[in-house]
Amino acid sequence: MNKSVSNPGETVAYNIAYFRKRQNLTQAELGEMCYLSKSEISRYETSAVIPDAVQVKLIADALDINISMLYSEDISALAGASDPEYAVIQRSVSEKVDFIANRIIHLESDYARLDEMICQSFERLMEYFKSNNS
Repeated sequence: MNKSVSNPGETVAYNIAYFRKRQNLTQAELGEMCYLSKSEISRYETSAVIPDAVQVKLIADALDINISMLYSEDISALAGASDPEYAVIQRSVSEKVDFIANRIIHLESDYARLDEMICQSFERLMEYFKSNNS
């Protein structure tokens, strides 16, 4: 049975529970693995509290999954999926995350080059004004 989620907090909550159960872990066991209490895990799984990025990273590491898996709505639709289906979707999500991360790196590099060009142009403009005002 597929579960439909309507917001990111519910997606993360559903995915934490999904992957925890997939690994046959109790909330207490998962909590112990990522230095959180059983009640914290329970609150995350019921969407009573949305875990911050650090807590999501701890949980993902404890579950031995990519952090993007906890944020992905595609994974929420996997209840009952077979392992080959899971592997295909996990690979697809990981490829998308890698692509986005690489684009961000390239955009940051482009921004740095653009910033350098603007600074050089500004310096040339200032020199032009100084030479023409002398």
